[in-house]
Amino acid sequence: MTNVKTQSGIYCWSNKINGKKYVGQAQDLRNRRNKFLNFNQYDYAGEYINRARQKYNDADYWQYITLEYCTIDELSNKETYWIQKYKEYGFSLYNLTNGGEGMRGYKPTEETKRKISEANKGRIRTEEERKKLSIANTGKHLSEETRKKLSEALKGENHPFYGKHLSNETKEKLRLSHLGIRPNEETKRKLSEVHQGERNPNFGKPRSEETKRKIAEANRGKHRSEETKEKLRKIGLGRKASEETKRKMSASQKGRKMSAEARKKISESHKGEKNPMYLKNRVAVLQIDPNTNEIIKEWDSISEARNTLKINGISYCIHGKQKTAGGFIWRKKTA
Repeated sequence: MTNVKTQSGIYCWSNKINGKKYVGQAQDLRNRRNKFLNFNQYDYAGEYINRARQKYNDADYWQYITLEYCTIDELSNKETYWIQKYKEYGFSLYNLTNGGEGMRGYKPTEETKRKISEANKGRIRTEEERKKLSIANTGKHLSEETRKKLSEALKGENHPFYGKHLSNETKEKLRLSHLGIRPNEETKRKLSEVHQGERNPNFGKPRSEETKRKIAEANRGKHRSEETKEKLRKIGLGRKASEETKRKMSASQKGRKMSAEARKKISESHKGEKNPMYLKNRVAVLQIDPNTNEIIKEWDSISEARNTLKINGISYCIHGKQKTAGGFIWRKKTA
């Protein structure tokens, strides 16, 4: 291809296979041409020409010409002029509008929408297409104004899924598609920051009693794995609830009565080594012969010695309240 100047103007791409043409405007013709030839970048102009670029994704399929150079202020009028000219000559165009405003002036008919919907039903993008879309969108960030407009446009009945519910089959497919996917630490941090405070979609929205009941029913009978418990424990390390949070927790528990079964489960879960204070309260003790003053055995804890030897009062000896227990002297092991 011939060299293209870095000037503003009107250009035309011709498909050598089917003869279709695409007329466009550019403030920098060279940059615009190079962008067209970067077939890994999906987002070029309208959907129609983009699909053509994906189908005929080689420079040998396309011919470029500069129709004319003009000032930036003249671009829209000139583009409209050339599109009209090509139509008068009977050429088939990839352009879906008369030019000048880009895709903003294009409104598909109901028939066109129906055809697009039918054409995309059951269509699954290939890995290559997904990769190209990912590359094209990498580094793009929507402005706060754009996000706000999108949010407003999709609220309530305007949302395409308003009043709809996913089938169990769809839910299962979604679940399977996410199995094994684990976000890295950087992604977790970003997600956490995005949903903090007022940016959280549920900020300031108290759950209704109906919602609470549904959540309770959904979690009934579920048991966390040991791995999950350990992760939650680490997350909570060093965290201190605010006075406000403590007050709310206290208020939520008032008047609640625990069933005998629940009490039994809690009791079992805190027995022995399961008790969070097990290691903190465990004291290693020395069993000493009162006649020779020699150490007979070292025990890991008072409870171990008491349960094994069936001797009571060891803790009294440790704290100096009595001299012996079970006929032995007991001392706390020092480091």
